Amino acid sequence: MARRRRKQLFSRLPEGATLPRNVDLFGHVVARDAQNLPLMYWPDGYPCFEANAYMLAQWRKGKSRRNRGGTIAEYAKNISPLLRFCHDNNMDLINLTDNWFRVFINTLQVRVYCEQVRTANEVLKIGRRCIDFLQCVGQLHSDDTFLGEKNCSVNVEKKNLKIKSKKGKPVYRSYWHHDSFPTPDPVRKKSPISLDVVKQLKDEANKIKDLGIRLRTTLLIACFEQTGGRRYEVSHIRIEDIEKADLEEGSAPLLPMLTVKGGEPREVPVPRAFIQQSMWYIKRVRSRIIRRTIGKANDHGFLLINHKNGKKLAVDTLTTELSELCVAAGISTKQGHAHLFRHGYITQKIKAMILHHDIANKDEFRKALLNSETFKLELQQWTGHKNIDSLDTYIDLAFNELSNMEMVFDAIALGSAVSVVFDQLDALKAKSESGQVTVTHLLEEFEGLLTAFKEDVNRSKKAISTEA
Repeated sequence: MARRRRKQLFSRLPEGATLPRNVDLFGHVVARDAQNLPLMYWPDGYPCFEANAYMLAQWRKGKSRRNRGGTIAEYAKNISPLLRFCHDNNMDLINLTDNWFRVFINTLQVRVYCEQVRTANEVLKIGRRCIDFLQCVGQLHSDDTFLGEKNCSVNVEKKNLKIKSKKGKPVYRSYWHHDSFPTPDPVRKKSPISLDVVKQLKDEANKIKDLGIRLRTTLLIACFEQTGGRRYEVSHIRIEDIEKADLEEGSAPLLPMLTVKGGEPREVPVPRAFIQQSMWYIKRVRSRIIRRTIGKANDHGFLLINHKNGKKLAVDTLTTELSELCVAAGISTKQGHAHLFRHGYITQKIKAMILHHDIANKDEFRKALLNSETFKLELQQWTGHKNIDSLDTYIDLAFNELSNMEMVFDAIALGSAVSVVFDQLDALKAKSESGQVTVTHLLEEFEGLLTAFKEDVNRSKKAISTEA
């Protein structure tokens, strides 16, 4: 009996899954976590040996499996069209020829399997990943003539791209090329989220009738706006870190943030008003939901939770929440995407550094990055970038914005605090009008808000007086 055609060609190993990695000196099998590792199939449902071997190779290299599979899941998606193509043409992977690979690339550029037309850059991404996969196929079958630069079944070329020059020494990145590949599309640089869009999202959030969901949604926006975190990083903000920051005195509270791209967690300075907003959600909403659902003894410790089951709010849910908010506010989801908050945050931080160090132009700023280790580390702490060259776009944006301003005040950090306070005042107004909270609770929250804002103002005054 023919098996039903699979819509997606892989599933993910469940939580707690492990696979043997090696055998130690005593003959014991050493297992390693394999949660979210993709298990790949042909369209008819049978496992694909070569594709699974490729997934295991990426697993051994330590490629990310975070957030429902991470980088490895992305690789699985990229080689899936090739598996469909070979299956539909009744062809084993090892029997693929150069002409057949050319036909495959051509099919990627038209509407097939009910998919939307792909851009040239998407085709290049899939094609290059498939070549890397086919190299693994040739190795598995011990066929040195299957894929290579000359006289092979599939003829490819490895090219080098100069990506940066550090202290006079060029750095290159290699990539695969096949002569059937399309010309790349121009790269479209995303602009930071606009202040008008942020304001509309906040206004829409304050219209949510459910008090708990309203507080969580406004806090979610504040998390993206005040920390500059990626979705995964924001979803992993912990209560203990919020509480620790709440106890700090003097300078801006430092909030530890997981760095999803690897490396040690970073500490991000945030307005005290943001910490106060988080504490209010923890005490008034989150603690009640945890008691009602999973119980205090099973509390996982993450700040943002699902209000139905008490579990950590899933990364994809963060995107869904913002998308639904955009639709409700009549905004394009592309304008209110979570990552645009990060673009805005980094641009603002670079503007603050430009003003603080009185830097005249882009070249001077980049020179300071290369020559000052302290300067570089400070920026990396804020943004979580491993490669400083990735900040070039933000540097351009920051100088462009500053050049359009007649007068700039050295109080960007204070501006963040003011933004949080106004957001909280709007939220308090919405609570008051809804009649869902008592006057005592409103006054208590207002008092806490003013106290936190006072500390942010005092800190800003000290910074300005020090500069003077």
